[in-house]
Amino acid sequence: MRRENITPVHTRPEFIRLQRKGRCFYTGLGRSKLSELIMPTKENNYTPLVKSVNLCTNGKKRGLRLIELQSLFDYLHGEVEKFQESIRKEAPSE
Repeated sequence: MRRENITPVHTRPEFIRLQRKGRCFYTGLGRSKLSELIMPTKENNYTPLVKSVNLCTNGKKRGLRLIELQSLFDYLHGEVEKFQESIRKEAPSE
């Protein structure tokens, strides 16, 4: 039987788990920053900036929090655009 060189294909997951400690593998963000983005709070007008879901078994207070990865990337790209726009506005005109 002949074996061929096969390069593994890495795909991004649709959802990622809110990690218990450490940083997000995909963004480098810590748990507290990710929590700010996914939880409804007074600061974000009770509208989370990033989509997530809490998979909780009936009757339990705690569950597994999953973050929609594309939503997180969309938020981050939007922040990059805002930052780039602010730099353009502050640049001295010639």
